[in-house]
Amino acid sequence: LLAVLSESQRTQLVPFMVRHEVLDGAVIVDEGEDGSSMFFILEGACQVQVRSGPEWREVARLWPGDHFGEMSLLTGNPRSARVSMVSEGVVLELPKEALSGLLEASPDLLAKISAGVLARTEQSDAVRRRADPHAQREHASRVEALALQMRRFFGLLRH
Repeated sequence: LLAVLSESQRTQLVPFMVRHEVLDGAVIVDEGEDGSSMFFILEGACQVQVRSGPEWREVARLWPGDHFGEMSLLTGNPRSARVSMVSEGVVLELPKEALSGLLEASPDLLAKISAGVLARTEQSDAVRRRADPHAQREHASRVEALALQMRRFFGLLRH
């Protein structure tokens, strides 16, 4: 997400970051919750779990330098997973308000961010997209749809 931002734009986000010291076992975000922020792990480790019937199933481990919650930050969609600490740690939270000013000043940034987010979530489909021209067109239309959803969420639609 931040890779598409210039150094100056990343610097503008720093005052908005909220530092959280989190205890082992604490749930940071829970599946189905409303969300409009993302998190960066500075210290410790997190587990990502999704509900599978009545049980929770771990689908990933996250470490310092990893992030989560970007889809809720960018679209306002409910959280798609539970993320909790598996050790004491520190996370930084980036709220929606931090991006609002950047997106208003640089409307082209929205397309770059949406493309970057989709690329990250579709890494496992990369081989299929290379081999299938239809899948490449489908990816482009998904980027456009995500950008439109983000424009609505940030109030950037021109009437």
